[in-house]
Parts: sequence; structure tokens; C-alpha cells
Amino acid sequence: MTADHLSRAGSDLGRIAILGAGQIGTMLGLALRDGGCADVWMLDKQPEVAEMSLDLGAASGLMSSTREALDCDTMILAMPVPQIVKTIKELGPHMRRGSFVVDTGSAKVAIIESMRSHIPPGVHAIGGHPLVGTERPGPQGARPQLMKGASFVFTEVREDQTAFDRACSLATLVGARMYEVDAETHDACLARTSHIAHIAAFALASLNDQVSLPGWRGLSSPGYERAVRLANSDAEMVAGFVGANAQYVKGVLDEVISKLAEASRLLSDAPEDLTALLATWQRSAVRDIPLYETEAAV
Repeated sequence: MTADHLSRAGSDLGRIAILGAGQIGTMLGLALRDGGCADVWMLDKQPEVAEMSLDLGAASGLMSSTREALDCDTMILAMPVPQIVKTIKELGPHMRRGSFVVDTGSAKVAIIESMRSHIPPGVHAIGGHPLVGTERPGPQGARPQLMKGASFVFTEVREDQTAFDRACSLATLVGARMYEVDAETHDACLARTSHIAHIAAFALASLNDQVSLPGWRGLSSPGYERAVRLANSDAEMVAGFVGANAQYVKGVLDEVISKLAEASRLLSDAPEDLTALLATWQRSAVRDIPLYETEAAV
């Protein structure tokens, strides 16, 4: 993509307001500014977090109120899912006709329902989810290079070609691959590919509370460390998207519990059959996922 194309893509978005200066908001701000957008503004309920994001170069300035955000051409809601839903309810009726609004939440059904209920048709709204988060919260966890080639998922609120075109511009500017899917499919898939992994990581990490053997940390394997990596994520954020996607996560969690119960039964009654069980499960393994030695996108 040429600089001219990037410039024209940026002009589609106009003045950009990012509400939420955490990891994803900061990451998007950095990627947008790297992509040639000079008019990027940041707002966060914690002023010190917004200042940190600004210091990293994720914005050209800070906003002092949502009134300023409503005056922008593009609004990006980069907050935990419950906060996104609440913000849409509060700000949706006041959004300017012709403006563009997109979110970054990892549970889409609740957000899309809120957008349909509270954002008038004259506003170009679309659901969004960049699959680039890591377990390191806050602006200091932002790694804009993860945007390059990553999937940026968009979910339709209503038939709106302008919203789709501006979503394309956003994905192009940050170097991501646009991926369009309906909200229900997104949530059903993410329950299996992300949300259940977060719950499992927190559960595994909690086992440390029951370890009283001296030197157990020295016996912590790399496999265990990778498995619990996500437990370093912000607990409120994780509870937010898992709770918003409860209808799908609950079913997947029940499946996992059933599988673990089967493994437990074989360990007691027929350990010789465990190899066959693990081999059956292994056939579903995703073998082309890259292995990260440090924090990775989730």
C-alpha cells in the first residue's frame, strides 16, 4: 500500500477519538499514527493512564470529556466489554450523524445489540475486534507490531456500506487483515479459541495456592509457564468478556469439564487407555500456531 493510499484511507476516518487508553487503545493509537493519522485523541477515566499512552506517542493530544469525543469523525471504544455496552447506551443517542463508531471488544453479541438499540441509523456503526491482545495490561503492554497481518474482525450492526468502507480503512492503516463475520459466529468461536483458555489459565494458576513443597518454583516447567501465561491478564477485563459471552463459554466449559472427568476416570480405572484418549484429542490440535517465547497475542 502506497503512502498516498494510506493518506486517503486516513482521510476517511478524519479526526479520531479513542476512548480507553489501555493496552488495545494505546496499540491502535500507535499503529494509526504510524500509518499516517496525525489527528488522534485519547480519553480514559484514569487521567494518569491517558498520560502514559500520550507519552508513548499513541495520541496527538488528550480529551477532557466525552463531549470532545462526540465532535470527532471517528470514535473507537477500546474498553472492557461491559464498559463498551454502557458507553454505547450513554453516548449512542448523542452521536453525530455521519460519524463512524467502532469498538474493540472480544464479545460481540451484547455490543451489537447495544449498538442497534442506542445508535441511530445515521451514525455509521460497526463492531470490531482486533485479535492482538497480550496478557500485559495497560499502555505499557501495547505492542503495535502485532497489528501487522493480524485479523481485525468486524461485525455488521445494520446494512451500511460506509461503515464497512471505514472499517476497511481502519484495518488498512494499522496493517491488519479485515475479517467479517456475524456476532453469533464470532462469540461461538472465541469461546473456544480464547475465552476458555483464559479461564483455564486462571484455574491452573490458582493451584499454586495449594503448593507447600519447598522449591516448587524451581520445578515449574516451561509448559506450565506457557499454560498459565494468560492468568497475568487483567481479571476485570477477562471477567467482562467471559461474562458477556456466557451463553457460549458455559457450554464450552462444560465440554472441558467432561473431558477432564474422562481423563480422571481413565487414570483410576484404565491408565493404559490414556494414550488413545490423548491421541484422539490431539487430532484436533492447531499445529500452525506460532510458539512465542514471551508474551503473545491472544
